[in-house]
Amino acid sequence: MSLNRVATFACVAAIAATLAGCGTALTAPAALQGTAPRAALGAKAVSGQLIVKYKAAPGVSALSRVLADNQALGYQIVAVPPGQTLEQAAAALAADPAVEWVDQNWILAAPDPFATDRKPPRKAAGIGFTTNDPVGKKQWHAPKINAEKAWGASRGEGVVVAVVDTGIDEDHPDLKANLLPGYNTLENNDRPHDDNGHGTHVAGIIASVAQNGVGTAGVAPGAKILPVRALGDMGGSAQSVASAIQWAADKGADVINLSLGSTQPSKAIESAVKYALRKGAAVVAAMGNAGDQGNPRCWPASYAGVIAVGALEPSDEPTSWSNWGEWQAVSAPGYGIWSTFPTYETSLYRIAKKNPGALPPENKIELGYSAISGTSQASPVVAGVAALLKSRDKRMTPAQVRDRLMKTA
Repeated sequence: MSLNRVATFACVAAIAATLAGCGTALTAPAALQGTAPRAALGAKAVSGQLIVKYKAAPGVSALSRVLADNQALGYQIVAVPPGQTLEQAAAALAADPAVEWVDQNWILAAPDPFATDRKPPRKAAGIGFTTNDPVGKKQWHAPKINAEKAWGASRGEGVVVAVVDTGIDEDHPDLKANLLPGYNTLENNDRPHDDNGHGTHVAGIIASVAQNGVGTAGVAPGAKILPVRALGDMGGSAQSVASAIQWAADKGADVINLSLGSTQPSKAIESAVKYALRKGAAVVAAMGNAGDQGNPRCWPASYAGVIAVGALEPSDEPTSWSNWGEWQAVSAPGYGIWSTFPTYETSLYRIAKKNPGALPPENKIELGYSAISGTSQASPVVAGVAALLKSRDKRMTPAQVRDRLMKTA
């Protein structure tokens, strides 16, 4: 099967995913709760919190009150002492010879899916899956990656793909049969309900049920989805995402999809990515949608070992907005991708309904199924292909999966 890799290193897109903060026994900060305006959060951090890792475990902060402790990744979330600024507290901890590193609990946000400064595609989208799934016929990415031909060798059976995102519609008729019990690192409970829509859309690209006469078909329709809600409308913290990645790895995820990102690297998320790779999970991440806005480097796609994905148009050319760079692994279709969407009203649906002219013309946000553009959509295409590979040979390491994708694209 072929994924297109372009010489200019085009990138993938993230649409409405935003990260939200918490951790072990730590709920999302008040500033991140509720429904957010459509403003970019930028490189901001959770107020009054730091993440610190000690050289020897267990570390005990003599300077700050411990808010949460991630024992698997070996770090703590600590409160800034009264009377100190965040910078002063960070400097004091960094000067402690027992401290390995200290970092801010960075807030991550994704590009606005309602941006209208997009160029039209250089080629119209074609016909998609030839299955009996009615909306699948609009999934033009299927023939581009020879998905149905690949099904002759694998449909992703026996593989678990974790979707670290805004959660999922647990009762969606095109997803329910492929769902595993998930988790919510925002509220620290076992209900990864999607009140945004992004996570459900991403999950369907990977593994919506095929040939059931309903909706769409996933790239790996035999795989199981492990949903982890780590994102919310207001954005979120490095801690919630790092905890989600770690939780997914501990639950045996073979592939982890991260359709999210930030221009600010995070030591906590980097440690979680390394942890997942050591556990054998292939990590796939969106590169970002700001290729036409300065093309900033984005994380976690930039971390070593991650399969960084860029977005392509139906013409096989990079989209005008996809990030690009030497840190890219492959590109995949990311323009107007049809997939599952919550069957109930979410924040994205309400915004689109209220502002019907705000969406780019190829995007259609509707109950049940929607078409959305972004590297957030290209990344799960690749995650689905990775699931097909792992289904054929569970012994493949993350490095081998990444190498196979790059060499055969």
